[in-house]
Amino acid sequence: MGHGPVVASNLLSPVMFPLTLLSHLGAAYTTVAISGERCIAITTPLKVTQWLTTRRVKVSVVVAVIVVVVAVVVVVVIIVVIVAYKKHLATPSMIQCRRVHFTRW
Repeated sequence: MGHGPVVASNLLSPVMFPLTLLSHLGAAYTTVAISGERCIAITTPLKVTQWLTTRRVKVSVVVAVIVVVVAVVVVVVIIVVIVAYKKHLATPSMIQCRRVHFTRW
């Protein structure tokens, strides 16, 4: 079978993680928005046309998209910084090795 799938998954993982996170957060915010809209429509059916205008829905969608994108960017930047910091700590130049010479009295 070979190592093809492992190599492909390692190459695609930096791309797939942000996309997966983006889709998960987007689905969560969409579910919350639909639930909120249904709650307003059921509890106050006569005022739903006043509260849920096309402009307000568009603004809420834009705000949700901005929040999701900012959240994904923050998470990816934090992960990149942690990985870079770990690589920086692991470099041989940072590890100071000193030889200790023991002499007999």
